[in-house]
Amino acid sequence: MPTQTRLSGRASDLGMGGCYVDAVSPFPIGASLMIKLVSGNRNVAAKGTVVYAKAGMGMGVMFTEISADQKENLRAWVGELSGELPQEQIASEAAMPYVEQAAIREPVAAAKQTGVGDALQELVLLLGTKGVLSEDQVERLRKKMDK
Repeated sequence: MPTQTRLSGRASDLGMGGCYVDAVSPFPIGASLMIKLVSGNRNVAAKGTVVYAKAGMGMGVMFTEISADQKENLRAWVGELSGELPQEQIASEAAMPYVEQAAIREPVAAAKQTGVGDALQELVLLLGTKGVLSEDQVERLRKKMDK
């Protein structure tokens, strides 16, 4: 059952696998959420899971479900931010995304609080965000961790 918990803030470390969200009161690890990132003429909406959270700092969000058109928007945005696209293709509005809205989709009762699993999920997200792991590799590892 969805809750009405919402937040707005600044996102960083945007990659195909997820992003980091600055938040004084981050959502708890394991929370499923809907996230909408906007900046200038760019926007991306996806379902995600909080894989890292530190009170007073923020949270790491791993994208778990994203439509094909939103994935293409994200791919273009990440290309702009990483400098992979030629300068003439980069819009002047291209900047780090702003979290317009992130809302918890369901209760967090199933979140595992083992510490090791949380650290592993955080590491996989970070490796995917930095491009060390491909999107497919991140997804395969995420599925294995969910078992």
